[in-house]
Amino acid sequence: MKIEDYIKKYGLMQRHVPREGKWIPASLTVPWDDNFQVFGNDDGTHVVVLNTTKNQFKIMHGEMVYIESEWLDARNNYETDARPFWD
Repeated sequence: MKIEDYIKKYGLMQRHVPREGKWIPASLTVPWDDNFQVFGNDDGTHVVVLNTTKNQFKIMHGEMVYIESEWLDARNNYETDARPFWD
């Protein structure tokens, strides 16, 4: 399976991620002079970064996180402000 097939299989969409002024996770950065493309799902939990200069790719996929909280009031809204890095 080629990386293009992988991207298609998981329905990842190309995301606009400018290099300047945008935070990108350090594990997904490419060298400054290299061109790149970012593909991901809407939640940002499944990401492929293509280094188009060196014809390389890197995959980040993580959906399972265990969180243990204190007892909280169920009547409150505890929505997170976490967003994918391309938003």
